[in-house]
This record gives sequence, C-alpha cells and structure tokens, in this order.
Amino acid sequence: MLSQNRLKIMLCFYAPLLMILALCSCTDKVPENTSDISEAKSFKYVAYDDFVEITKYTGTGGNVKIPEKIGGLPVKSIADKAFFNCETVTSLTMPQTVEKIGEKAFFGCSSLESIVFSDNINHVGSFAFKGTPWLNEQSDDFVVVGDGVLIDYRGAEQKVEIPEGITAFEDAFADNYSITSISLPSTLKTFGSNAFYACTIVKEISINPNPNYIVDNNILYTADKSVLLYRPALASGDSVTVSEETIKINSYAFSNNTKLKSIEFPESLKSIGDYSFDYCTNLEEIKLPKNTAQIGKYSFNYCSSLKKITLGNKIEKIPEGAFASCKSLNWVLIPESVRIIEKNAFYYCSALTDITVPDTASIDDTAFAGTNISIR
Repeated sequence: MLSQNRLKIMLCFYAPLLMILALCSCTDKVPENTSDISEAKSFKYVAYDDFVEITKYTGTGGNVKIPEKIGGLPVKSIADKAFFNCETVTSLTMPQTVEKIGEKAFFGCSSLESIVFSDNINHVGSFAFKGTPWLNEQSDDFVVVGDGVLIDYRGAEQKVEIPEGITAFEDAFADNYSITSISLPSTLKTFGSNAFYACTIVKEISINPNPNYIVDNNILYTADKSVLLYRPALASGDSVTVSEETIKINSYAFSNNTKLKSIEFPESLKSIGDYSFDYCTNLEEIKLPKNTAQIGKYSFNYCSSLKKITLGNKIEKIPEGAFASCKSLNWVLIPESVRIIEKNAFYYCSALTDITVPDTASIDDTAFAGTNISIR
C-alpha cells in the first residue's frame, strides 16, 4: 500500500503530463498541420491572414508537388523567382488553390518538362517559364494555362487575333518582330506592361467590346481612360493628344514610337511609368503638366531628337536614366521641388552644357556623366 507522501509525489509528477495528453486528444488541428508542415519542408514561404505564398524552393529536385495547404492555410501564390534556375526539377504539380505565379518564378528550370497547372490561375508574371523544356515543347500558337492566362504566343501570323476566352497576359508577345496588328478579345481583364515590349513594327491595335479596356485613336486605355496602356510602335501620325481623363501613362506605353514628334499631356496627368517613351527617337519636346509628380526610370531614354524639357513643380525626383542618351537635349527646366537626381539621369546628354539645379537637391555623381555640364 502506497504511503501518503509517495502518492503525493506521484501525483505531482504525472498530473502535468496527463493534462498535456488530454489537451492533445481534444484538438483535431495538430495532425493536419503536422502533415502540412511535413509536405512544406522543401519550401520557404510566407503565411498571410488567409493564404500562403511559396517564396523559394529548397528541395533536391525531381518530381515536385506543391502542397495544397501549409499550417492550415491554402497555398495561393508562387512568388517571383521562387524556383529560379532550379535545374534539377523535372516535373511539377500544383494544387487547385494556386491562383498566382510570379515573375521569373520558374525561369531557367532547364530540366522542367512536365507541369500540371491549377485551373484557377489568373496571373502569370513575365518570363515565368522562360528557359524551360516544357515551354519550348509547346506547339499551339497560343499557350494558355489556368483561367485563360496566355503566357506565350508561338504563331507566325502578322495580323494576330487573340482568341475569346483569354483573360490575361503579361509578356506573351514580347520581342516579336513580325506582328503588324493586334486584335484583343472582349474577355481580357489584365494587360501587362510588357505585353508588346520591343514589338517594333506593330501599326494597329483594336479590341472587341470590352468592359475593362477601350481603344481610342489607336491607343489602348482602361475603360475610364484613367490609364494609357499602349500605343503601337509604328502607329500613323507624328503627334498625340492624350485623353483629358488620363492620370497615368503605363510603363513601355510609347516605347519605340519612332514616328512620334510631339505629345500633349492633360492637366490631370500624375505619373509616367518606367521606359514609357524610350527610343522615341523623333520626339522633340516634353512639357509636363503642373500636376505630374512622378516620372519613371529611363522614361525618356534615348529620345535622341529631344531638345527641350519642362518639368512640373510637383516633381521631387528625377530617377535613374530618366533622360539618358538624349544627345540633342540643350534646355531643361528643373523646378525647385526637385530633391533628388539619381544616377545616369542625364547620362550622355552631350549637347547639355548648362543647367540650374535647386541648392537643396541631392545629385548622384553619375547623374551628368558623359556631359560637359556646369551645374549652377
């Protein structure tokens, strides 16, 4: 028979253990989460309030299966460069929870031959599958995945009609030097800024009746015209008047518009995207409205005929390469609002010899590289 002291000692020892076992037997989430975590060992990820994003693959390759859930949350996104240059991955299976694939997510996966996609994918970033055998082996003119996302055009037609049912594309036509005209479908919901990058001989763009976009005077806008998205590189006419409703010009919107000589901006314009006018080699003058507060990197890069620039008094930063290689530029009005002039902002503007910069501005050492500028 146990003594009272010994019984007390045993109760003190076992009571906490019994409590833990009781708690574990009452929760039904532990096994599920343990299984999820086991499947997630080959991935780095970020858990948000209601979903998980895979940020990096850390496994050994072969046949890779992305888990449906991690920690009880659905895996909905594969981040930019998550599998970048993973040369040992040979096949990939995505769960139906995945909706987004980031830029260059599988770039350079040189052994990736087989992919099972989620039917619910609504976004695929630029160059997501570039350099994969899977993409190289596709034989259809239009390579479509998920919920109507076009990731590549492999056809040879000069006049391209994008099929109805396509809902989104980013860089599907980039670097295509054969296309002369484009017709967009009524189902299009997302138009990427890289969509027609370096398509240098496109003359015309049109669109079937669409609730999200409109084409006016051979220029693609959002339906309310608040964002100007794209003008074909060889569009006819050497002058453009931007819609009065426009507040933003998208990145690459006028890239390679070599016929363009003049452009009139509305007072409503607030921002101009990266590379928006690069290689507009006949553009002669830029006068930004007073409400324009932001211009993008290399926004007027290699506008070799550009002679005169007037910046609005809300501009605080002249970003990297904004006017690089504008070799005819000889007059710039920089307002007192400018606080930063970044690297190569006026690189090789060889005709620019004199400029007035606000005393408070921070100027990168290379901002005026390749010029004989005297700053005052």
